[in-house]
Amino acid sequence: MDNAKNQLHEFVKELGYFENCITFDSTCLSLEEGFYSRVTFLVKDGREIVSEGKGQKKTASQIDASANLLTLIYEDHSDLIIDWEQVRIEAQAGDGLIKLSAYLNDAHPTAAQKSFWLQEMETDKHMVEIFDRLQSQNDDSVALFGNNLGAKRKATWIEALIARKFSHAIISPSAQKAFGELILFLEQ
Repeated sequence: MDNAKNQLHEFVKELGYFENCITFDSTCLSLEEGFYSRVTFLVKDGREIVSEGKGQKKTASQIDASANLLTLIYEDHSDLIIDWEQVRIEAQAGDGLIKLSAYLNDAHPTAAQKSFWLQEMETDKHMVEIFDRLQSQNDDSVALFGNNLGAKRKATWIEALIARKFSHAIISPSAQKAFGELILFLEQ
C-alpha cells in the first residue's frame, strides 16, 4: 500500500496539479523528539491547505503530515474530492444530451448534416477546447483543476458539466417515465 505522502502526490496529480504545488518544510527537533514537518498544498483558487506531522525520521514526519493533510482535505475541503466514476456516469448522460440536441433540433435539416455536426462537436478534442476556454476565463466550473489535467479527464468533465447544466431543462418527470418505458420496450 502506498504511504500517505505518495497518496497525496497522486491526489494532486488527479486534479491536474504538478507536484510542486505541495511543499514540505521539515525540521529536526532533537534526537529524542525526531522531526517536525509542515506540508502546504497551494490550490489554484488561492487556498493554502496546511498540516503538520511528527516522526522519528524526516520521511516519517512528512508521511504523517501528508496523512493529516489528506484528512483535512476530506473533512474541510470536500470540493476538491472528485468521484471520477460518478463523473464518467454524468459524462455518459452529457454525451446522450449532445446526441439529442443534434437529432431533435432543426438547426441541421438533413441526417448527414446532423451526423457531421456530431462528429465535430462530440470529439474529446472539442471538449478539451471548451475546458481550456472555460479555464482561461476563470470559470468556476473548472476552477479547482490545475493546469496539468489530462485531455481525457478534461473531456469527461465537460460532458458531465453538460449533463449538470442542461439535463434539468430537458429531462422532465414525464421524460423519466418515457425513458423507463423505452428501456422496457427495448429489453423485451
